[in-house]
Amino acid sequence: MRPARAKTALTLAVATAALTACTFAGDQTPVPEPPAPRNPGPEAQAPAFLLDLAAIDATLASDAEDAVAAAQVLCDHIADDESDDLLLKTAADLYPGVSEPDAELILTAAKDHIC
Repeated sequence: MRPARAKTALTLAVATAALTACTFAGDQTPVPEPPAPRNPGPEAQAPAFLLDLAAIDATLASDAEDAVAAAQVLCDHIADDESDDLLLKTAADLYPGVSEPDAELILTAAKDHIC
């Protein structure tokens, strides 16, 4: 083999090896993380909360603004790690005339949709 041909063959071999290595290594560009899902605020969840209240007693959801505001107060008490008994009493105070089982349902609805 002539020196020029040998040099060309060697160059082709090196280029082929380099291209093959790139093919197997793949693209190493980091892919950005997708944004974390946003937790919808109480305004977005208010309709679901009001539906839960109406299922307990339609009068509880009759004033949507007051019902959601009371749930937000309840959430503040939940965030303060109050005991379940105190949370049930607070729910009964915020939604006058409800029974203890209804207060439990209200508390669950607030946790699920507003807090």
